[in-house]
Amino acid sequence: MFRLIDMSPYILPGTLFALALPLFLLIKTFLSSQSRADQVSARPFKPPKGWWTDTKRFSVEQRAIFSQSWICVSHRSRFSKAGDYIAFEIAGFRLLLMLGKDDVVRAFHNVCRHRAFPVTRKTSGSASILGCKYHGWSYNNKGELMKAPHFEDVIGFDKSQNGLFPVHTKMDDKGFLHINLNSSPEAGDTKLEKAKAIGRSAPIGQTQQYLGSWEVKGKFNWKVPGKYLGLLAPNATHVYGVLGNAFDRELSSAHYKGSLSRLFGPSVAGKLRFSPLSTVYSQRGSPIWYQLKYSPESVRKTTVRCDVYSKSKQDSSDFEKRLKPDLEVEINSIIRRHEELYEKLASSAHSLYHGGDEHAALADMVDKHAEREKREGAEIKPAAANQCRSNGYAKAEGICMALEGLDDSGDLECKAIAALERRAIFNKTWIYLGVVTRWPADGEDCFYDLEQFKFTVRRESEDWKSIQVFTSDGTQMRHHITRTGLVFITFSDSTPEFNEYFPSLEELISTVDFTAFPFRTSLKYTGQYNWKTLIDGFQECLHCSFAHPSFSKVYAPTTYKVLNEKHFSRHFAEADCKHDSPSDGLFLYFFPNSTLNLYGGGISSFRTWPTDDPSKTIMQFDYYHKSSVETQEFQNYYKFARTVATEDNDLCEMAQMNLKVGIYTEGILNPNKENGVIHYQKRVFEMCLAEFNKETAANHEREKLDLSLDSNVSLAAAEGNI
Repeated sequence: MFRLIDMSPYILPGTLFALALPLFLLIKTFLSSQSRADQVSARPFKPPKGWWTDTKRFSVEQRAIFSQSWICVSHRSRFSKAGDYIAFEIAGFRLLLMLGKDDVVRAFHNVCRHRAFPVTRKTSGSASILGCKYHGWSYNNKGELMKAPHFEDVIGFDKSQNGLFPVHTKMDDKGFLHINLNSSPEAGDTKLEKAKAIGRSAPIGQTQQYLGSWEVKGKFNWKVPGKYLGLLAPNATHVYGVLGNAFDRELSSAHYKGSLSRLFGPSVAGKLRFSPLSTVYSQRGSPIWYQLKYSPESVRKTTVRCDVYSKSKQDSSDFEKRLKPDLEVEINSIIRRHEELYEKLASSAHSLYHGGDEHAALADMVDKHAEREKREGAEIKPAAANQCRSNGYAKAEGICMALEGLDDSGDLECKAIAALERRAIFNKTWIYLGVVTRWPADGEDCFYDLEQFKFTVRRESEDWKSIQVFTSDGTQMRHHITRTGLVFITFSDSTPEFNEYFPSLEELISTVDFTAFPFRTSLKYTGQYNWKTLIDGFQECLHCSFAHPSFSKVYAPTTYKVLNEKHFSRHFAEADCKHDSPSDGLFLYFFPNSTLNLYGGGISSFRTWPTDDPSKTIMQFDYYHKSSVETQEFQNYYKFARTVATEDNDLCEMAQMNLKVGIYTEGILNPNKENGVIHYQKRVFEMCLAEFNKETAANHEREKLDLSLDSNVSLAAAEGNI
């Protein structure tokens, strides 16, 4: 016998479920088809020549795109308390984001206003004051200069005018932070472009939990990650996708428990694309999301930074142990796919179809900027800070603009300035080469191959006065050996006589017998900075207490002085009781590129040689000591000397990066503590200006002669004499 069951309580829910299921599947299919349509609907884009590989075009991109576009760089949840900061790079621009006590996140260039050193070298931290490790200038969270040691009495110095260079900053309704490097006030008023949604992104709010970050280096061009990318092979009728989605698989099965998830599969993943350098990955059903930020290093290298957040409270240790390893594998997989794609793009004539519209817009920005630079005959740097420029700077800039020209790609060639320096300075000065003990008395030649400078030194007998110097073709060069055993050379017959060039040097060094210091070892490497950047650092010891702790323990920076002659500078300081020799603590700078340092029982010297690349310098070091290399005395001395040299090298490389991008133009120098820098820079400018005027006058005379010859030829032709 059957019993009737009342089904009425189940009819309505069942009916709704039956109606909802087809509708849900229909929506899911529609969204999926829309996502696929997004991938293939963009028109093909044929990249211009050098789009993926040209270094000069990359340089223009830096000025045309990164210097004047809104760039998404972080999220508000990255900062939890006043003083929190992050430091990062975008295409060579060093930048800071700092949370102030007023709960406002501000962006600044990570460039000290004094001598262009980065204010912080840490990638993140929390501090009410950030202090530069070069000369001790310090700034608060609003970028205001709080302290500048030894500048209290400098006439005309105003702390309020020397704060960090600000960068336009905006936060959108989702909490993402955007910056615009364009220094014009109007740039800050421009609107943010909305992110392009791909797939079904999870909602993100302003208050999230920050879980962690890491960076990965990739060998691909920064434009590769733009949207979904694919290739359109020449003459091919099919296309194939290249990049997948980082959330194509579940990050953790715990996020998807439940009957609906098991029935309909993992939740839908999506992206938010913030052109040109940032992509956010999220997945509905998962509280975890992350942001990938691409920082171009060069045309072929990009640094990828991953910041991970959660919409709900997470155990940070659980994230580190359970989720982060899987996510790192996924990010590395994305980068590998970027690299594989880049190899195809860089080595073929493929066109893009995914992201073609975005790339076409970028190409248009670059082309228009390059065309404008070509019309104006100079690089246009929108990110350059608005600074008052001195008369000297304006004159120097005028020489640069007169010498340099834009090539077809819009790249400003700095090599013309380097060539002028060689003609004006290096070919017309006496250059210190070393102590006579540097060259043995066995007659063996010592070759110097320094790009533009090639010569040979030969000692022909026991008598060190027999030392000779020859050019690469065997021509004997002018040289001078001081009475105390120092060797100098010059590349020009027009250089004044040695004692005329250094009128008081022989007397100054007459008390030191340099021949008593045997040569022990030498060192040569290429520094990633201009030769003048290193001389800037050597010609003052204002930085010693901040950058050279071991040196400062021996020679008190407060007693350090620089006395300038026309073509050399003498440095000296009081030494502690362990270094009380009357000849100790003698530091000499020989204009333009050489030093001799007598301290700690030995002699160290270096020479900076400019290269064909103005941002690189060949460094040569020689070390002399009365104790042999095997002794502890020499090892202690060598360690001490190399520590100071390594610290200087790091300082120069850090400062050069900021100088190269053009944010910093000139800072205020202390006339008492940095008088050596002022003297040497003035001498460089004077010699370059004199040579420039001389060559300009000669060219003008040649042009007048050519015009005269042309007129005579035309007249002769008109008279039938030709």
